Amino acid sequence: MFNKSKRTMKIKYFRNSLEENKYDIKKTWTILKQAIGKLNIKSSIPQTFLANDIPVTDKPHVAE
Repeated sequence: MFNKSKRTMKIKYFRNSLEENKYDIKKTWTILKQAIGKLNIKSSIPQTFLANDIPVTDKPHVAE
């Protein structure tokens, strides 16, 4: 009974969210991705790297 209720509420939530944002295509796509469980979570890239025990933050040097 809990799972059925949870599923119903989830459907209502996404239906309402899509209806509220039907003219905002960016938000609509975000909601759709959230609904299918495919959010674009970017991993954080370190700002500093060690090269020969020296911290490097300059992008061209990091690329080398």
